[in-house]
Amino acid sequence: LTLSQKAYIEEVLERFGMADCKPIGTPLEPKAQLVKLSDEEYALCLFEMQAIPYKEAVGSLMYAMVATRADLAYPVSTVSQFMSRPGPKHWQAVKRIMRYLKGTMDMKLCLGSKDITIKGYCDADWGGDHDTRRSTTGYVFFIGEGAVSWNSKRQPTVALSTTEAEYMATTQSAKEAMWLRQLMADVGCVQEKATTIMSDNQGSISLAKNPKYHSK
Repeated sequence: LTLSQKAYIEEVLERFGMADCKPIGTPLEPKAQLVKLSDEEYALCLFEMQAIPYKEAVGSLMYAMVATRADLAYPVSTVSQFMSRPGPKHWQAVKRIMRYLKGTMDMKLCLGSKDITIKGYCDADWGGDHDTRRSTTGYVFFIGEGAVSWNSKRQPTVALSTTEAEYMATTQSAKEAMWLRQLMADVGCVQEKATTIMSDNQGSISLAKNPKYHSK
């Protein structure tokens, strides 16, 4: 089974004047540093931004991300942080996501497999938010070969190390795994084996495997 939002994406690009834009290979500029505007900076661009439908564009992208486009989770989460005070750089980032969609609108979400085992992948940056220095958690879960749950969200507290940031990401992923296991059990597909969650940080893996209490 495949799910596609090609018609919706074409409608979004047409609505925001990006139907004839040049496609691009990535939704965000590598190592992009989007920061909040100061009062002075916002005052200078306020008149210019009043005519730009920033909130409507981000909301339209968010619908595609929630439904079928897991690859948009991080970029949409990033640009949505500036809804109250968007600036020209933030609008350029939104248009870049649309350019990425222009070149990938034929991508489909594939679901279905003989194997219905849940498996997940999680990751986190460290201090990626340049305003608050909070890290960002990202995870995706598969049932068989199809992605069924994904998320990208800023962490509620400041992590003091990469291990701490990754451990908090693993914690959120474990909570999502428990919910998915219960959902599968409710529809008669009990998961007999433990759910595997892939992490790429040895420190957080060691903390997760050690059940003893310590200061960390």
